[in-house]
Amino acid sequence: MPFIEQTFSKKKHSFSASHFLVGYEKCDRLHGHTYHVKVNLQYNQLESASPIDYKIINDVIQQELALLNQKILIPSDSSDIQMISNLNNKNWNIIVKGKKYSFPKQDVQIMDGIDQTTSENISYYLHQRFSSWLQNKFPGLISSLKVEISENLGNYSSYSALI
Repeated sequence: MPFIEQTFSKKKHSFSASHFLVGYEKCDRLHGHTYHVKVNLQYNQLESASPIDYKIINDVIQQELALLNQKILIPSDSSDIQMISNLNNKNWNIIVKGKKYSFPKQDVQIMDGIDQTTSENISYYLHQRFSSWLQNKFPGLISSLKVEISENLGNYSSYSALI
């Protein structure tokens, strides 16, 4: 069955962030990347689909990536990372493999629903965020969504699912 597809891949669809990958020898220290994101939409039916304006989707992508840009990404579901709000409630005290860190809360993005901040899981996280927005704004219009993420150009991870 034919369908309409849109791909959103702009140079500005990127963000820089730091993270830990507990259990990955080279990556379990605090380190960072500049991530590049690509989003692909497939519409339900060729005949009735009126594609969403590129500007609308590009703006939503930018808004979501701005929440991650220049942040320390912490997975909410990790059993290896302990997070404690300090007494004055301005910092997160984070313990990873015996190392203790303290970060201002505004510099931390807690990523719900993932246990590691791998590129695969970040693509899943962004997929969930975009999918929720699309279903609220354009119910029934989009059949599938794919989010690709690269932490170094040329190597991509993606999450794709029907919505």
